[in-house]
Amino acid sequence: MEVLNLNHADYQQSVSRIGDEATRNFASQSETWWNRHFSWKSHGCRVLVNSLGEHLSYLFYNVDRYREYMTIHNVFTPEKYRRKGHALHLLDRVFNYQAGREVQRFHLSATPEALGFYAQFPLIYWGVDEIGNYHCDLPLPQNGIGGLSDMIDLQENRELLGNHEAEIFNKVSQNGNHFSPESLHIMEESNSFLGESFRHQALCDILSQQKDNKIRKN
Repeated sequence: MEVLNLNHADYQQSVSRIGDEATRNFASQSETWWNRHFSWKSHGCRVLVNSLGEHLSYLFYNVDRYREYMTIHNVFTPEKYRRKGHALHLLDRVFNYQAGREVQRFHLSATPEALGFYAQFPLIYWGVDEIGNYHCDLPLPQNGIGGLSDMIDLQENRELLGNHEAEIFNKVSQNGNHFSPESLHIMEESNSFLGESFRHQALCDILSQQKDNKIRKN
């Protein structure tokens, strides 16, 4: 298998061949969002392709100009190719490639509906943003997706946050405080599903301790 970078025209041609309507609709939504935020000339869509030339899974991501962060935006797989590990394989290839380019960290925002997909590999979510998405921000493992488990097991929360705790907290500071009862119910179910992977309280505790330490020094 290989990973190709699709320009805008190639992407439109590729997704037009997707057989199921739900994936075509999501592909169209992803395209619309990408058009608003990025230039296709500098950022295309990655696609995993097999030896038959079939397009198996798609990934929109970008890396900032300082190569500090890789941001995962949208990942999707046509229905006929699902449950075969193609999206995971695509992400692993991209993680390995960007680690080789010395990108330091990655982040993503997952809807509650997407948490099941991302449960294929261990992630840490530091809280919920203002629109209900779960925010993950971690060091980029040096040996692909497979390195996430050891990294999370061996490193303390402070190491995983990597001096970005204030920046991360700003994105999840409300953590559902303004949500409707229905949205809160969805959040509670999602938090239960995530278990120890949801670490908003740990983030708050670290920031509180830092504040106390500053007060003692003064």
